[in-house]
Order: sequence, then C-alpha cells, then structure tokens
Amino acid sequence: MTSEEEPSKKRKQNDDFHEKEGCKVKNPHVKTEPTSALCDLIETQDWKGASLRIESNPQDIYWVDTHNSNVLHHLCSSPWIPQEDLDEVIEKSVPAKIQIIRKIGKLYPEAATQQNKFGITPFHVASINYHLLIPVEILESLLEMVHDCLKKVHILKCVLPIDIRNHILPFINTPISVVSFRDEHGCTALYLAAQCIFCNIAPKGWFSRIWFLIQNSAEGAITDSQDDIHGGNPIHEVCRALRHSGFDFELPIDMSKVVPEKAFRSLDIEGNTPLHCATADECWFDLRQTMGPLDEANIVMVAQAYPEALEMRNVHGKTPLSTNTVTSRPELHRKLENILRESKRGNH
Repeated sequence: MTSEEEPSKKRKQNDDFHEKEGCKVKNPHVKTEPTSALCDLIETQDWKGASLRIESNPQDIYWVDTHNSNVLHHLCSSPWIPQEDLDEVIEKSVPAKIQIIRKIGKLYPEAATQQNKFGITPFHVASINYHLLIPVEILESLLEMVHDCLKKVHILKCVLPIDIRNHILPFINTPISVVSFRDEHGCTALYLAAQCIFCNIAPKGWFSRIWFLIQNSAEGAITDSQDDIHGGNPIHEVCRALRHSGFDFELPIDMSKVVPEKAFRSLDIEGNTPLHCATADECWFDLRQTMGPLDEANIVMVAQAYPEALEMRNVHGKTPLSTNTVTSRPELHRKLENILRESKRGNH
C-alpha cells in the first residue's frame, strides 16, 4: 500500500467507526444495528429525508438513546418554537409527522408502547408537547399503532422473543393502557397534558386533545389522584384551566356521562374538588396576567356533574359557593344554589 493509500484507508476506517459510533447504540438488547441518522433528520425537521430514510434503512426505527427513548419519543418532542411561527410550522410538520408515524407503525407498532427509563411513552411526550401543539391526529396515529401491536401479538405471540412478548402482553386486554401508563413521578399522559395550563401558553385545540385522552383512558387514569404537588386528578387540572386566559373551549354536554362521578368528587391535597378549582378565589392564582374571563357556563356544567361539591369545605373552610369568585357574581351564585337545591330535592 502506498503512503497516499494509507491515509485514505485510515479515513475510511474512521468513517466506518464514526458511523457506528454515531449510531448511538445505547441499548445492548437491541438485536438490529440502530442508527441515529433518522433521528437527526427528524430533529432538523427534514421530513422528506426522514421518510426516505425509513424506506432505505428500515432498521433505523429500532434506535434508542441513553434514556431508552425511541424515534417516536423524539418525533413527538420538538424544540421550542416562537409563538409567531407556530401556525406555519404546524401546517408543514403535522401531516409529515403523521406520515412518518404510520410508516414506523407498519414496521414496528410496539414503538408506541415503549416506556423509556423514566416510564414515559411517546403518548406522554405527545400529550405535553404544547410548544408544537401536537394535535389529536397524532395521538390517534399513535393509538392506531397500539391496536396494530395487539393484532400482531395475537398472531405472533407464540413465536415472539420472550423479552418482547413480556413487554407487549399487558396490552392485549387493555389496548388503551398506554394512555394510562404512569411516569417515574406517577403521572399519566392525560394528567401531564391537563397540567399544561401552568405553562402560560394557550395551545389551539388543547381541550380536544385532553378530551381524546379522557375518552381513551382507563377509568383510574381519570379518577385517581396523581403523585404530584397538588395531588389531584386530571379533571382538577381541566377545571383550573377554566380560569386561564386564552383557553377557549367548551366542556362537552355529555362530559358527566364520559367522566366518572368519582373524578368530580375526588379531593386534592387541600381538600378541593374540581369544582373548587374552577371557582377558586382570584387571589389563589399567582400570575394575575394569566387570568381569563370567568367561563360561567362551564362552571355550571361542572357543578351539575357533582352538586354535592357545592357544600364541601376544603382545608381552608371554603365551599365553591363561598369563594369571592362566586359571591361577587350574583347570577352565577344563584345558578349554583339552584343546582344544589334541585339536587337535594331529587335525593328525597
């Protein structure tokens, strides 16, 4: 070999080495050789390149990082985007993301159910990614993958490797259980999505995303308290959002038919029901500038779902009827009193 060929060969070896190093083969249990190239294309929002990469190098979809997050985790998690650029970014990226999700789903539907080392699934990431305003369509695409995963298990469960079989089998009886997965802090995707109200960002379609998750969650994910600073359930968080500026939504008429009564009578660590959260005193909010106009119609609907809450006192001795939010609004106070009166009459 000549002296000129030697550096060339060495560069080739280095390129091969770095290509393998660049794969970020973080998980020794992954049987195929993953690569980070697909993830890099996704993170730079090169959607055409990412789509072509899946077709030419399908093994890339099995890549995981040091946290055991897969390509879908990264796809549903995008860098922060200025508010003024959001509409343009959404218009370009959402259809492309859905296309890529479906391409991955055909080859590896189990990716939608994978928890990383923090217990977070792609559902958690998509639910809280309010910066890019992940719409319901992406959650629906992820849920399609879970159902495809189930079909695959029913057909192949006898021949699947034991480690994969053990990972997937829990989904056979509850295909929506991925929505109810809890992360390392005990929070479900639904709860994290509902908690977005404290981020001072008002995403379009926020409540439609919450409602989709509610409709596809196991009852416990809706009703049970979370291991969080407030100790409430997702409905507490939804009701806090009724007071937040920019959150323009109407609760569905059939909300009480879909949401179990237990969710409305559940208490957070301060003894608040969701109705307490919806009618909290103005001074209860630290950020006054985030306060929006009171949505009385939604508050009335929450009260109708569980009228008994109107007489319940929290640890501060407050009932929803005694907050300054309600007492300063005679018409709202009258409506809530009528709901309580009708409820008592119906119980006799």
